[in-house]
Formats: sequence, structure tokens, C-alpha cells
Amino acid sequence: MQTMLRWLAWLNFNLVNMEGSLRRASQDILRLGKEILFSSQSLLDAMRSSFPDWLERILRVIYNSGGALAALY
Repeated sequence: MQTMLRWLAWLNFNLVNMEGSLRRASQDILRLGKEILFSSQSLLDAMRSSFPDWLERILRVIYNSGGALAALY
């Protein structure tokens, strides 16, 4: 139970960073255009509803594009 709580705390702590990293990677790497940067739709929510392995995909994009996420502890 404690492990799940730590994972949830880590995810909540990094949500804003993850969203920004996805937007940056979408614009820089995928060349989706600047409108992706200013879209009101959450890319995290779109990924979460589209893919069962959404967290793995998001982390791969973030780390492969040179980004990093913060550790809580």
C-alpha cells in the first residue's frame, strides 16, 4: 500500500512537468506546430484515454527527448 501511495505522490508531483515535456517534445520532435503548445486539451489525458501503457509511453518520450522528472525523496 505504501508503494502505491508513493507512486501516486510522485505522479501528482510531476504532472505539470510531464505535460510540459510532452508539449515540448510534440512541437520539437514531432513538428506538430506551435498550436500544440497552447492547446487547452491535456496531452496527458489524451494519452491516458488512448493507450493502456500510457505511462510507459510518456516516460519514454520525456527521457528520450532529453527531459527528466523530479524525484520526491
